[in-house]
Amino acid sequence: MDEPVRQREFTRNRLRLPATVTFDGGHVVTGQSREISMNGLFVECDPADTETGSPCRVALTLSDDRTVIEMEARLVNRLSSGLGIAFTGIDTESFAHLKRLILFNASDYQRVSDEMDRHAGFKTRLKGSD
Repeated sequence: MDEPVRQREFTRNRLRLPATVTFDGGHVVTGQSREISMNGLFVECDPADTETGSPCRVALTLSDDRTVIEMEARLVNRLSSGLGIAFTGIDTESFAHLKRLILFNASDYQRVSDEMDRHAGFKTRLKGSD
């Protein structure tokens, strides 16, 4: 039987950035992002001592080495090559940086921009927004 095709809410963009994932309890995993979307990312790293479903915080360091995008997240997939992470919360400033980063690196700018414009759920995930 064929696997059903999973429709993604947002296009994944190939983007390599230093990533730090900090789990509750202080366990820290470092690696490189491989793909990123407005919903989450995949981090190439050693997945040892991580458990699917675990809450965490993700920090992406941009190429200027000063700007850091931080998100609350949850581990959704653990592979031998790394971790699949879903974003669960983000502050307004980090959201703006993430949106610009993804748009700037999109292979199809218009498609990605349209996905963002159509998605009403962002307002519910922004910390500090009413």
